[in-house]
Amino acid sequence: GSMDSQQTDFRAHNVPLKLPMPEPGELEERFAIVL
Repeated sequence: GSMDSQQTDFRAHNVPLKLPMPEPGELEERFAIVL
């Protein structure tokens, strides 16, 4: 549904694929929130 589409988009924007990773702790925090 549209919710799944939004979640996927939201996740793609949250995960820094091309951007340089800031801090492991911050990344873990983000992943914890997303997952």
